[in-house]
Amino acid sequence: MRRLMSGLRPRSLALAGDLIPLMPPSIVPPAEEEGDVLIGFDEYGREVYLDFSKLPNAHSVITGTTGSGKSTLARSLALSLVERGINVIFIDPHGEHAQFIEGLGGVTLSVEATPPDVLDPAGFSPEDWSELLSSILAEVTGVGGFLGSMLRPAIRRAVEEGDLKAALRALAPAPGLLEAVRPVLEPLAKPKLRLEALLEAGVPTCLVLRERGRLAIEQRAKFVACALLAQVQGLMSTKGVKHRPELIVVIDEAHKLLALSSNPILRAYQETRKFGFGFWSLTQLPALIPLEIYQLVGFSVFLGGTKEYVEELSALAFLTDTDREWLLYGVRGYAVLVRQGDPRPRRVKLAIRKEAIIEQ
Repeated sequence: MRRLMSGLRPRSLALAGDLIPLMPPSIVPPAEEEGDVLIGFDEYGREVYLDFSKLPNAHSVITGTTGSGKSTLARSLALSLVERGINVIFIDPHGEHAQFIEGLGGVTLSVEATPPDVLDPAGFSPEDWSELLSSILAEVTGVGGFLGSMLRPAIRRAVEEGDLKAALRALAPAPGLLEAVRPVLEPLAKPKLRLEALLEAGVPTCLVLRERGRLAIEQRAKFVACALLAQVQGLMSTKGVKHRPELIVVIDEAHKLLALSSNPILRAYQETRKFGFGFWSLTQLPALIPLEIYQLVGFSVFLGGTKEYVEELSALAFLTDTDREWLLYGVRGYAVLVRQGDPRPRRVKLAIRKEAIIEQ
């Protein structure tokens, strides 16, 4: 043994961990320069950032099973955004993020108590806005065919008169259609919120959509959410191209909206220009997100979960075996970050800020 060891030159000996700095760049990604928002640390303990100047857009998808921490991650990133002068709005089905937003000095608005003005074209032509609203309304209420076509002139009249009751009056000769859309439109007939004024105020906001488990409110929640997101896109587009985001809208349970063919999220993701805003879609059901969206967003964050969930992700995001093991066997807070333009996913330990953690 002594002769064997003496035959080895000292420079041949190294611990496995000592070899990491010597690995070629194709194996170990290079260290990153400081960016806009720290998202976490890679497997070598180095900082990993979101740098909006290097991303084609500020849109994102964040996936994770229930309890994996996707909402906590969104709040943690939102805190860093606000500190950098980027406003945030949470589209919140159940009020989960209200406490956090109020802690930032923001406001919580319930669409039940503060109905938004869905008739405001917000940068769209009245014709285009009427067509879009009609399509969304028909889809969320399940009205199609001839009855669906009857919605267009009714909504057009409402947009022209600035009064949703005009649409209800126009639909009176079709009682079946009227009863289908009345639960959605009637509570919105006296709006108390204009989105343009909210954006101009620049205050962090939590928009709470509905109470859990009520069908009429479920339909209205989808209608309102889609209308508000389309208004955000319209208003921000009128400001022209901006390379740094001014507004991020976090959409919880986004798969429920992305399942609609008329949803405005996909249209925003398909826009190749930067208009100073980003939609961040949170979901626990990655397979319900169209594949095209993963290819369009500036970055995606995949949190850990069950074997079935990770297999779904593998088919969508082309994860390596090492990525899959990171998500399957890592502790809570492990994630895989994919940024458009960077061919190598980053395995990260998320840097969660304590202010983002809400005790249940």
